[in-house]
Amino acid sequence: MSRTEWPPHPAGNRILNHVAAISGVLSLVIGVVAFAASDNSLVLPMLAVSAVALIATGSTGLTCGLNPTARRAEGRGELRMHSGFARLCLVAGAAQLGILTQSTQVAAGTGVFFGLCLLAAGTRRSVRGAPGGRQRQGRARAGTAVLAVIIVVLIVNSSLAVAVTISSNGAPSDGGTGGPAQPETETEGEGGGESVPTASVNRLPTYAELCPHLPDPRKIGHGLGQLFEEDDAIKAGCGTSAFQVPETTTWVAAGLCVGELRSVAVSSPNLPPVITYGQASEFIWAEAQAGELVAVEAASPGDGDVVLVETRRGTYGFARSKRSAVSGNPRARSCNRVGGVAEPFARIPPPLLVLWAELIHDDATWYWPTYDQDGETESVAFISTEGVDQGECSTDDLCSLDVSGTERTREGGEFTKLAALSEYMPTE
Repeated sequence: MSRTEWPPHPAGNRILNHVAAISGVLSLVIGVVAFAASDNSLVLPMLAVSAVALIATGSTGLTCGLNPTARRAEGRGELRMHSGFARLCLVAGAAQLGILTQSTQVAAGTGVFFGLCLLAAGTRRSVRGAPGGRQRQGRARAGTAVLAVIIVVLIVNSSLAVAVTISSNGAPSDGGTGGPAQPETETEGEGGGESVPTASVNRLPTYAELCPHLPDPRKIGHGLGQLFEEDDAIKAGCGTSAFQVPETTTWVAAGLCVGELRSVAVSSPNLPPVITYGQASEFIWAEAQAGELVAVEAASPGDGDVVLVETRRGTYGFARSKRSAVSGNPRARSCNRVGGVAEPFARIPPPLLVLWAELIHDDATWYWPTYDQDGETESVAFISTEGVDQGECSTDDLCSLDVSGTERTREGGEFTKLAALSEYMPTE
């Protein structure tokens, strides 16, 4: 055996080479495809399969490295290379699988990066392990060069396609915009089951295409249609015709996504119209249907939301320090494909809302409320940089607040305005 030749690979490691190369290519290609895709239902399984394949490859590699036959057949340097390559596969798969639970796009980028690393490491192993001497090493290097050129061209073309798509569609917004530069047909509408006209290349579906039942939001009236138009149907759903709450001058319109409530817009007398989401919108809609709703005020301090809902029984508060617990798809093309998980609101009954306002003014600082379920009572913790104060309500008419060991109690229906909270609201 010449000095330029390396010991031949055992059969197990030859199989490992093929599996590793396939996993690396899959990770790279799937990552690139995921950058341009908008359907998480397809992208997530593809990335998950790639991550599992990498983990399996790494586990197999480490197992082969512990095999006594492999230790005798391979040189120390070659065996160390197998072990390092297997660990790289394990790290790549674990990282991609872990990041996948948080962000599809970041997981795709991880797949691209580790795909390149795995291809480079696999090529190095193939060149160093080629038993045919300089001639086969030269062929391996030539093949590697061709493969590298193909990979670079693929990445550049995909990057350009993504850049063109983003620049044509505009920057992603909070409600989710953008999408792949391909025509597609979405199923959307107030009642679901409607086929939306095919969107042209590099163009988002219009409000009229997404909402064929009421394609012109200006017909909603009372300033509510403008709210649905500004937030977009992908985020707010399709606005329905406004109705008047009995014995009031308050108008309410629901935003529906495939027949389910997504948002509620309210026009209250002498107040600017507002649009709300989550538990706040569900509560507002139920009160409006029951004829109990009087008015709604809303503010967005920092990255959170504060919504005050005035009913005939008193004013209820809904607050959260951030809007999203898990980010959704920023380039969704319809409301039912946004995904993600919204941060829940803390529900604050009328007496506790007054105690919260008093606490803010007494300490001259802002307190974010967080919701917790404690047995049969609703517990709300008010958090500031100086500590935590606990509030509980046995019923909607009886609440208490523990402030530094001193308990404050409030009973009965109370009415609170947003101005009572706004002085110390955070601006960033």
